[in-house]
Amino acid sequence: MAHEIRQKGTDKENIQMIRISKRHRLFPFLLLLIIYIPFTVHAAGNEPIEKVTLQLKWLHQFQFAGYYAAIEKGYYKDAGLNVVLKEGQPGMQFTNKVVAGMTEYGIEMPSLLLEREHKKPVVVLAAIFQHSPEAIFVRKDSGMSNPHDLIGKTVMLSPFGALESRAMFYNEGISEKQLNIVEHSWNINDLIDGTVDAAEGYITDRPFMLRKRGVPYTIIRPLTYGVDFYGDCLFTSVKEVKEHPKRTQAFLEASLKGWEYAMAHPEEIVDLILQKYSTRLTREALLFEAQAMQELLQPKFIEIGHMNPGRWKHIADTLVQLKMLSPGYSLDGFLYDPTPESGNGKIMRIVWMLTGVVMLIATLALLLLIFNRKLNRQVTSRTEHLLLEVTEREKVEKNLKANESFLNSVIENIPNMIFVKETEELRYVRINKTGEELLGYATEDFVGRNDYDLFPKEEADFFTRKDRDVLQNKIMVDIPEETIQTRDKGSRILHTKKIPILNEQGEPEFLLGISEDITEHQQAAEEKKMLAAKLRQAQKMESIGTLAGGIAHDFNNILTAIYGYAELARMEITRPEKAEKYIKEILQGADRARELVNQILTFSRKGERILKPLHVQSIIKEAFKLLRSTLPTTIEITQDINPDCDPVLADPTEIHQVIMNLCTNAYHAMRRSGGVLSISVQPVHLDDYTFSSTLHLQPGSYLKIEIQDTGEGMPEKVLGRIFEPYYTTKEQGEGTGLGLAVAHGIITGLHGDITVCSNPGKGTTFTFYLPTVTASEETITESTPEPLPAGSERILIVDDDEAIIHMEQQMLSSLGYTVTPFTDSEECLKFFQEHPEEFDVIITDMTMPGMTGDIFAKEVLKIRPDMPIILCTGFSDRIDEKKAKAIGIGEYVMKPILMKNLVGAVHRVLEGS
Repeated sequence: MAHEIRQKGTDKENIQMIRISKRHRLFPFLLLLIIYIPFTVHAAGNEPIEKVTLQLKWLHQFQFAGYYAAIEKGYYKDAGLNVVLKEGQPGMQFTNKVVAGMTEYGIEMPSLLLEREHKKPVVVLAAIFQHSPEAIFVRKDSGMSNPHDLIGKTVMLSPFGALESRAMFYNEGISEKQLNIVEHSWNINDLIDGTVDAAEGYITDRPFMLRKRGVPYTIIRPLTYGVDFYGDCLFTSVKEVKEHPKRTQAFLEASLKGWEYAMAHPEEIVDLILQKYSTRLTREALLFEAQAMQELLQPKFIEIGHMNPGRWKHIADTLVQLKMLSPGYSLDGFLYDPTPESGNGKIMRIVWMLTGVVMLIATLALLLLIFNRKLNRQVTSRTEHLLLEVTEREKVEKNLKANESFLNSVIENIPNMIFVKETEELRYVRINKTGEELLGYATEDFVGRNDYDLFPKEEADFFTRKDRDVLQNKIMVDIPEETIQTRDKGSRILHTKKIPILNEQGEPEFLLGISEDITEHQQAAEEKKMLAAKLRQAQKMESIGTLAGGIAHDFNNILTAIYGYAELARMEITRPEKAEKYIKEILQGADRARELVNQILTFSRKGERILKPLHVQSIIKEAFKLLRSTLPTTIEITQDINPDCDPVLADPTEIHQVIMNLCTNAYHAMRRSGGVLSISVQPVHLDDYTFSSTLHLQPGSYLKIEIQDTGEGMPEKVLGRIFEPYYTTKEQGEGTGLGLAVAHGIITGLHGDITVCSNPGKGTTFTFYLPTVTASEETITESTPEPLPAGSERILIVDDDEAIIHMEQQMLSSLGYTVTPFTDSEECLKFFQEHPEEFDVIITDMTMPGMTGDIFAKEVLKIRPDMPIILCTGFSDRIDEKKAKAIGIGEYVMKPILMKNLVGAVHRVLEGS
């Protein structure tokens, strides 16, 4: 906007110059005449150098850089001036010094309006700062961030100024009586050590001081609350303007020229200050001040020293509201106007001009006529050109406004949240409509605040850390997931990109953020994951149903062996060597039964996959043990398994499931006419050609597993869909269509691939590849059983199965323990209540009628909290570890119970107690 105003102003000045040219077509000739009039000649080189004094409002620093530059670059000397700079001191009344003639010029804030009200004849020459540098500073750990937080607090203000802060309090409805205002000491330590809660200061130097001291701070700027005053105004007295108008104008022009140079060459002026004026501040501090002043002067957009009478009126009206200025104030003569001249000067110029005209009018009339005609043509042409240029510029401005309106419309209606932050305190300066709807805040509630004002501290810390990374490294940062607390939609998950917006010097000026709400997407992904797990579990249950007959057959065979050898052992009890052999067979049969049950439970269990290096050969052999008893005798099984294959990184349950699914599919293809089911396991190495031509795999070493049947085969149209979930060609009730889809998902999830080849009437071959990994070979050595630990402690046992009670009692008694058995948990608890100190360990079953093991354990621990408890449980009734720990259960023993496991558990809980 400032650029537009300046440009329009320039256009008007050009047209005005043309009009002036029309009115003064005789000036070239008049000047020629005046040059030849001896008594009008003034030799500029003979003018004496005048000494004047400029009273600074503080000690030497970059705040007065323009005046240093005007001296150093000779601008004052060229204007015939020798300018002396005087440093200011706290409490000094600068206007009194200027009005009393002790110094010709001074620097002061807009409080000059009040001095004018008090009959002090001051004139403002220029507003060097377009925005006041004044602000209120508080420590960040105080939690204060706005004017209302200062109510009841100790605030340090300048006694003769701080108009902007006082106006801010007025605008916010805060009476100064609500504040504890103390006179400014100009010592930053008063704020740092907590002597005061807040202190007035300039944003050009206070932030640097606080950072150097390691004190986090918050700035409360009047500008944020609608108070926008000028700052550092150059002024003089009415007497100086009237008696020395040329000197005043020369001083002003040289000063502004110095300011233009200083703001364009800050580092040079900083070095000049350190060399010739003061080393009170470091170079770093002066450069910080120079950078901060760029915002206050805005030299790229507004002419340095520019003053708008309307803005001065607004400042005066604000002071009237504060009851500091009377409503009948007048700005006449307050703002400097270089055009008025003294009466004698005007009269003399008119006299000499008329004399010249009279002397030349007769001799130059013809030349003037010719010149005027030529000039008229040039003026007309130039006027037409300027009017065309103005029209074109107005058209460009209109297009720019239209483009700006279009861009704003895009930003406001884009479905993602867009926000912009300033770089100093990371306060929001803009948020679009989507952001308002997502977060539940209106723009006016959002702008001017930072993340700590809006969100929980943990979130604000995270956002601030990412913002600082973006600004420090000057790169875009992509945050795939971040959680944000909204006002009325709860917690949301965002995908955010943060981008630094750099200025012409390559430094961050703003931070742009674009956020997409991915909460529903994340929820859908979780639901999809859960659904896939349910599908796999359903397919497992289907496979278990298929295997049920074979499992029952195998289990009956195992029980037959156990019963048979038990009878033989009883018959041969008098011949210990044979009885030992039969008992060994009984234990082996029991081991087989336990292994079979564990296989079924492992295969059917739910849970997260556990990837580890494993040899699939053993898993395949286990699966074929189950299959042999399930498949009819018309189906022959052949195996070609290479024992020297490298391991693969997989979950054993998933590999077991893939083998069972593919073999079950082969069984269904051969159940009517029989056939051969073959499996082959071989190591292979796939090269680039194989990878690119047939498989979706990277070149490398793989395990190749083929499962082939000689069944009915499948036509081409079926092959294209066999891996689709729920696609099946089987009759209703024979399958769900999940088996091959689950197998495909498991294999590809392990970075492998699966192919199928089938010919109707000849059979089908499934081939899948799994990448191998390098793992150290495991050595299995036979170990002799270690002797069981004996003891003399007292053990209380409860189990509703008398056979198990008798077995446990025999085991533990043989090792020296004293055992008291119960088959009823409620009777056992009653007995324990009467004899709580007579036992060292309690062993309880989990599933019992009446009172279950976990409830029994809770009641025991109420009676005796330090009682060691061992819980005997199976897969189906096992409680989770968190619940067991919360109850106070010390050990698990899994069924079927082995003597070494039970005694080991007793030994461990006794050692722990």
